Amino acid sequence: MPVRNSYESMIQNTYASNDDLWDITAVMTYHMPNVVSSGALIDLRSTEYLDFEKPYWLSALIEDSTINDRIYFAAGDASLSLLKNTICLLYNKELALQNGISDIQNTVLDGNWTADLFRQYSTAAYCGVNPTSPDVTTDTFGFGVQNYNHLSAFGAAFGLRILTRNDDGEYNFTYANDRAVDAVQFLCNLFHNNPGFITTDNFNDHATEIYNSFMEGRMLFISTTFDNLTNIYAEISGDYGIIPYPKWSEDEEYSTFARNTYMSFGIMRTTPSSSMASAVLECIASESYKEITPAFFETAMKVRYSDAIPPPGRSFGIGAIIASGISGARI
Repeated sequence: MPVRNSYESMIQNTYASNDDLWDITAVMTYHMPNVVSSGALIDLRSTEYLDFEKPYWLSALIEDSTINDRIYFAAGDASLSLLKNTICLLYNKELALQNGISDIQNTVLDGNWTADLFRQYSTAAYCGVNPTSPDVTTDTFGFGVQNYNHLSAFGAAFGLRILTRNDDGEYNFTYANDRAVDAVQFLCNLFHNNPGFITTDNFNDHATEIYNSFMEGRMLFISTTFDNLTNIYAEISGDYGIIPYPKWSEDEEYSTFARNTYMSFGIMRTTPSSSMASAVLECIASESYKEITPAFFETAMKVRYSDAIPPPGRSFGIGAIIASGISGARI
């Protein structure tokens, strides 16, 4: 955290001293509000070469971050950390078969992966001596949240929005609705009244035990990020698959969430050439879309975690988890 804060201060001080040391900045997204409010960044819409209609820019972020028709930072395929911080589920295929559950990936692709089905599968997978006092070191669980931040993905998966922009460009508080109430009650019931579900807290209590439960084959589903799939789970043995968090109902789309520790890009107000800076940033995004993103999914994800073959007429796009077909991602 001190390093992140000092980096943020360095950008602000560079602007304040009118120093043209940097043209483009890459900043963790949750630091961007402070950087933007300091005045250090230009309006990206005013530049010559950035085209936010292209698929390699994250349209949802741009839409939600636009202020008075101005956008000061953007992310997308230029940010590999955006993909790495995206949250999904990893599941044990062998344990699923032992519980009479088969072909989960095609269930997802068919649009039938819902909150109720997730609850049903996870509840059935629990096995322990004393359900009133589950033991994370010995019991078999349906679902574990190994990192407290992963709980946020349920909000996106269930279609919840805290703030929604109206036609006048202003934000309204829209979380107080029946869906939010139902979703919160659903989750509270899962984690407080069902032994098959276990979560760490914001102090990461039992995080290691939850991770070990999954690695030892005693957990059906576990929350994770794409980045974790390439490191802490890279040497996992057995047969595993990647799927999205469940959606609320079958008639909706799958949505996911990315932790705001991914990089967003801005152009410094002190740059001698915003035109050249925008051209470079557009090229980075375009080339990443063509080369880096496909390589990440194909090599780090699909080859390792998926043996599914897309049915006729269905393809796995770059903007989707190749192993599961997530679409409509809200990141």
